[in-house]
Amino acid sequence: MRTFLNEAVGLLTVHTENIYLRYRLRETMELAPVYTRGPRAHNPNSEPYKPVKTDKED
Repeated sequence: MRTFLNEAVGLLTVHTENIYLRYRLRETMELAPVYTRGPRAHNPNSEPYKPVKTDKED
């Protein structure tokens, strides 16, 4: 019985952690900007999460 309970607690812990991570991911994805105007060049010197302006957009 003790072995069964240890396994059950372990599985419930993993399941609860998965639910929490799914919730956090969904919450983060709702706040994330979505760029639909094609690929963006990466500039490590610019502010994070800001797209680089190109000549095509102006």
